[in-house]
Amino acid sequence: MDTKKWPVLGQILIGLGVIGGLMNITGGVWQKNILMIIAGIVGLVIYWSVYKFKKWALIGLNILLSLSIAFTLVNIGKMPTLILLVAIIYPLLLIMYFNSTKVKELFR
Repeated sequence: MDTKKWPVLGQILIGLGVIGGLMNITGGVWQKNILMIIAGIVGLVIYWSVYKFKKWALIGLNILLSLSIAFTLVNIGKMPTLILLVAIIYPLLLIMYFNSTKVKELFR
């Protein structure tokens, strides 16, 4: 039996990722934006797969978070400075956490 278990911080971050995916889907439906809906579904699949310790999901998560940073930088003039900083720093911190030695050990 597999006894791997996420630390509390990992569970919280994965939960926030799932909430973000659901918000993208809801916002996409509300705004009739198919790209937001697709991004939300992809986010849900990736975060759920990370939670289930699928090895490919870490690569997918890194790509998803990197794209998030890139889209933020593209829209740099369209948002307030504080939101811009959070939208860049938060994904960077997630990349650092999910690529830490402790987390990578969980996927072995």
